[in-house]
Amino acid sequence: MTGLRTVDGRQVYADPDEITATVRAFNPLGVMPRAEQVAPLYRFLASPVAAGMTGEVLRPDGGLTVR
Repeated sequence: MTGLRTVDGRQVYADPDEITATVRAFNPLGVMPRAEQVAPLYRFLASPVAAGMTGEVLRPDGGLTVR
């Protein structure tokens, strides 16, 4: 959950508990990935360890995109 806002400044997630429940209900694994769970994947991709990777897509979304 972040402080995401629309162009006119309104909060996208006015009620964090409500959006979390909605995402969990819709998500096949029943999870709402948190920033601290997703950030290490991006750190890995930006690191020298991932230098040999090409064309990979990491989807830390609890199965949402394959639903």
